Amino acid sequence: MAAQVLSFFAVQVGVKQGRVLALVIFNIYMAAIALYARNSFLQENEISVKYRLDGNLFNQRRLNAQSTASVTHSYELQYANDTALVSHTPDGLQQFHDGIVDAYSRAGLVNIKKTEILQQCTSPNLAPPVFNIKDCPIVNVDQFVYCTWALS
Repeated sequence: MAAQVLSFFAVQVGVKQGRVLALVIFNIYMAAIALYARNSFLQENEISVKYRLDGNLFNQRRLNAQSTASVTHSYELQYANDTALVSHTPDGLQQFHDGIVDAYSRAGLVNIKKTEILQQCTSPNLAPPVFNIKDCPIVNVDQFVYCTWALS
């Protein structure tokens, strides 16, 4: 069955923010968006993590045994409504930006004015690469500021 685009409709009821059901619904929603975005990523740009679940996490000899070790690939870390993208190369990060922006834009979740980059560069003498969202450069910052309170 082919997907259809439905017309907009007004939301008349909902779940209050902070309720357990709201968190569950939001996590299901974000998982669907992440799965949609992941289809556009190249696996060589993702960070590979090799792990075991038998209590021998730090035993290097056992970790190298192929029969019981598992590998997962990660491209993003999410906390609440913040997303951290990870990659080995600037080109990989730009690809992730493009895929995430496409997926999030379809869901109405991208605010370019509030999007910032906090880069961890391994060479301090190199200029940090410039990343774009829809041909708009993203601001590089030295720290994130989540909330500012004015005391009177």
